Amino acid sequence: MGVVDCAHIAIKAPNADDSSYVNKKGFHSINCQLVCDARGLLLSAETNWPGSLQDNCIFQQSSVYKELEEQEIHKGWLLGDCHYPLKKWLMTPVQYPETSADFRYNLAHTATHDIVDRTFRAIQTRFRCLDGSKGYLQYSPEKCSRIILACCVLHNMSLQSGLDAWTFERTDIPDQSDDGSRKPEAVDSEAVRILQELILSHFS
Repeated sequence: MGVVDCAHIAIKAPNADDSSYVNKKGFHSINCQLVCDARGLLLSAETNWPGSLQDNCIFQQSSVYKELEEQEIHKGWLLGDCHYPLKKWLMTPVQYPETSADFRYNLAHTATHDIVDRTFRAIQTRFRCLDGSKGYLQYSPEKCSRIILACCVLHNMSLQSGLDAWTFERTDIPDQSDDGSRKPEAVDSEAVRILQELILSHFS
């Protein structure tokens, strides 16, 4: 279905709720959750989250999460990195790979998941107001959120008009919103079964 991840856009310190926008790297930002397909087309963009919120916290409050949790039948999967919970509809890396099939799955997962990072880099390159090279966005968080969302819409319009998503792409890595290992979580036994079947069918 798509690939999900979050990334930061730096903003000036707001007048109110200042600390809620300070991320782990110590600067003020909006944490943006993006979902894209293999072409780099955005399927979802939530650009309103304070920088202090972690990826998984944003994800579990997002419209994407609520929609997929309510669906009984899923025609594909989202791919998320190790900061996201394994779900029937969300495939994450094998945390402790043991077999060669596990390693092959993780390699394929990493290569595919990179699409969302490449998409974000392309958006930042096309819309330089987002890349921080000229300084932070000098507006309120609400206005910054609207600017970021407008850039996402224009990105999709450019792809739909025939422009290659990777025509503009930064070579450096954008500020990622989370770091560290996966947080402890309740194990979804059905999701584990689906992941094991997927690995057995396609990577063994």
